[in-house]
Order: sequence, then C-alpha cells, then structure tokens
Amino acid sequence: MTLRRVGLRPHPCDPWTSLASPVAENLFPGGNDSSVPVLQRRISQLESWKSSREWIPAQSMALQQRVALVQGKSVAQSLGQILSGVAPVVLTGQQPGFAGGPLFVWLKAHSAIVHAERMSSELGLPVRALFWVAGDDSDLDEVRYLSDPVTGLTLDSHPEVGRANLPVGDLPFPDPEALRAWALQAWPRSALSSILDQGAMDLSSLMIACLRHWFGERIVIVDARWPELRGLAHRTYRTFGRSPEKVDRALKGGMTASQAAGLPVAIRSWPDKLRLFRLGTDGARRRVLVREGSLTDDAGWTISPKSFPANLERELDRFSHDVVSRPFAAEEIFPVLAHVLGPGEFAYFSCLGPLSQKIGAPLAPVLPRASCTILPSRQGPAPRMAGWDPTSQPSGPWDPLKMAYLKASHPESVLWAKTWSDARADYLDQLGVGGPHPAIESIGRKLATFESRLHTTRLLATAKDHREDLDSLKHLWCLAGAGGLQERLFSPWALEHHLEQPELMLRLAEFVDPLEPSHVVWEAR
Repeated sequence: MTLRRVGLRPHPCDPWTSLASPVAENLFPGGNDSSVPVLQRRISQLESWKSSREWIPAQSMALQQRVALVQGKSVAQSLGQILSGVAPVVLTGQQPGFAGGPLFVWLKAHSAIVHAERMSSELGLPVRALFWVAGDDSDLDEVRYLSDPVTGLTLDSHPEVGRANLPVGDLPFPDPEALRAWALQAWPRSALSSILDQGAMDLSSLMIACLRHWFGERIVIVDARWPELRGLAHRTYRTFGRSPEKVDRALKGGMTASQAAGLPVAIRSWPDKLRLFRLGTDGARRRVLVREGSLTDDAGWTISPKSFPANLERELDRFSHDVVSRPFAAEEIFPVLAHVLGPGEFAYFSCLGPLSQKIGAPLAPVLPRASCTILPSRQGPAPRMAGWDPTSQPSGPWDPLKMAYLKASHPESVLWAKTWSDARADYLDQLGVGGPHPAIESIGRKLATFESRLHTTRLLATAKDHREDLDSLKHLWCLAGAGGLQERLFSPWALEHHLEQPELMLRLAEFVDPLEPSHVVWEAR
C-alpha cells in the first residue's frame, strides 16, 4: 500500500496561521512562528522554569510512577527528563473521545511527534511530544458517540448514562463486551477490537491505549483526571482564584482584539465566575462562582476569597482548570516549547494575549496540526459527471450532488424543462391579453412550482436506472466526509476498514508533514 498526493485544499487553521507576524504576536502570547531563533528564545525563557516550580520531589515522582504503570519505564524516563527541565515538550491534547476520537486527534498527536523530532535535531537537545488527555472534562455527550458515515451506525459508549457532571475519564464502560462486539462487527479489518480485548475499561484508558497503539513510545501521555497532574498546577489555580474581575477584563480585551482581526471567537467571559472547577464529594465537577463576596460551587462549598489559597493547598486534588486556564496550568507543569492546535484551540488561544501579559505568564508559540483527507484509488466517472472533484473541493450536501449527477446523465431533461417553461409562458401570455393581473401572476407562480416539482420527480424516477453509479457516488461522498471534513467525522479505525488498509495509519505517518500549509488530499493505492 502507498499514498499518492492528488490534491490540495485550504487548511482549516488558515484564518490564524495566515495572520501577519505583528498581528499574530499581538493575539497569541507566544506568536505563531517556530523558526529556530524563536525556539532558541523560548529555550532561554525556560531556563528558569524548573527553579521557579514549587513542587516537592515526591509530587513529580508520583506522576512518573503513574505513567510507568501504564506506558512503561521508557516513557516514564522521558517524563522524568521533562519534569527535570532537561527535555522541553511540544504539547497537544484532546478530550478522551471513544476509541481515540476522529482522525484529527491522530493528526494532532502525529504533528506533535514530528515537530518534537524536528526541533530535537535543529536545537541539539531532547524535545519530547506530550499528549494531554482532558479526562477531567465533564461533557459526556461530546465524547460518548462514535459514528460511521458509510454505514450510518452510531455507537454510544455509555448507554443509559445521564449527564451527571462527572469527569468523563472516570466513567467505566457499562458494557465492555458490547463495545468489543460492535467494533468487531463494524470494522473487522481494524485492530480496535483487539485493543478493547486488552482491558481498557473507560474512555481515558482506551484513549491512552489507542495512542500507544499508533505511536508507541514516541509520545508521553498524561491525563488531567489524575490528581498527581493537577497537584502540580497550584500556582496557576491560585492566580486564577485571586481576581476574577481582572482576568475577565483581560480576556474581554483579547476577545475584542481577535474579533477586530476578523477571527471567530470560541470562548465566553464571566466576571462572576472563576476559570476553575471544583470536584465535590459526590465526584461532580462544578464551576467556582463569585456570589455576594464569596466563592461557591452552589453545592454546599462556600468560602471567602481570602481563604481560597489555604483551601487550595488543603484540597488541591479537588480543583480543575477550564479551557482558559488549562494552557497556563500545562505550562506550569511542563516546559512547553510549542503548542500544536486545531482550529477550535486557535479560536480561544488567539484571545489570550492580554491575559498572558496581565498574569505574567508568557505562553509558548502555537503551531497548526496537520490536515488531510484520504480517498480510495478508484473513484469512477460519477463524481466528474456531478461536477464534483473530490481531490480539490469538499462534497457539500448529498441531495444537490445526486441531482447534479442525474441531470448530467439526462441532458434531454433540460430540453424537457424548457418545453414546459415555454408552454407555461405561452399560456400565461394568452390569459393576460388585457394586461398583467394579480390572479394571473399567482397562477404563474403556482405553475412554476408545479413544473419544478414535476421535473425533479421525473429525474428521481430515473435514479433506479443509475443505482450502481449512485451507490458508488454515495460511498465516495461518505468517505470524503459526508458533506463535512473527513478528519472531523471519521475514526482512523473506520478509515482503515472502509479503505481496506489495516496498516493505513502507519503509512500515513510516513507521508503527512505538519509543516504542509495546506489540507492535503491523498489517494490510498
């Protein structure tokens, strides 16, 4: 099997990566440049990173032991280099979507690895790739479903489990055997069922197992649900608990600047809410609110702002970051050389410039993840007849594509439609001998509607004569992304199955270069 480059499309991160340097440096705390001089300056900034941490050795050792337990001694040693400041990291991450989530998650991890290895060579020091699993996230609906656009099947990893604001990484699968059976039936050509056989019992552990299967020891994986990880971010939590009003004003300034640059904004600001969550005794994750001069989670926990630092030290494992405070927490824990982002992260990172300056925490440069679509080698004539070139443009909705194919297959339908239109015009002309009249105009509109429906019905009646070509076109349309972007809709496991390439991800890693400024369309041969 090999991959052949067949087309280019705009990169989904273009709105941010195409910004002029002065604008990017104003919006992004670390800019969006990863040239060697910029990285060397960042290394200089990180020289004092280890000495400014307030950890005791046992805290970082506990995190290493957690990683060694699941990922082995070699990865734990890499983490030890990171935590000692010897090896900076290229950081990326995602919520623990079932079975590793869509293809873009794989692209994030792959991009971080390639960038880290490139930087190691350019800078002459070890640089590691690090994946941050956001297992503390509490939006189960965002990660529980896995769909297959080709078959129309959707898997729910947690059937009959309601929304309880619990960290999704901690929720065990209600029926692991059913998940294995589904994977084996849906994608027998993939290795997912064998990974499930290895005993992953929740979303976080399965996410780690999938990343390990794809990338082995080339990436270090941590999970924000681990108290050993969050326990190393107490300075950041203290900072964000100190003055929510000032944090909110700085964030609003960044949002205004981002909007002025014509960029979409994906976050909200709240002067009466902290950018922190608290885990209650029931395990639920609730945002910390500012109410009547106190801090509260609206579930029995209420303290004064002055007592927050002491409370934080006593109950550090109960606090968790949100989307705004997370990059600052990550940079407190790890010496981050660069962040690898998708368009969703870019949409909030571009608002963090003033906040970064306000709290005195300069974030690392930001880099886009790779982006691609993978198509089968035999696409047939149907797409061309429909006026769709899948190598250069997304597919759009299915119904117009189907109608475009049918019209191209029946050019006589144009003449048929013209005959009806001429007859309608002649009839209305005869009715309107005495001049225009509202009733005649109404008849004309009704006849035009009837004519359009009759034309469409006549074309659709011929669809059964083109069943084979339409099925082929529909299959390609689904594989290309079913009207969306393939990397956001398709699991790597589904692609390996439907393209009949069980080693697809291994080969893709040989071809995809995250420095590519475009969305690359590949053909699997």
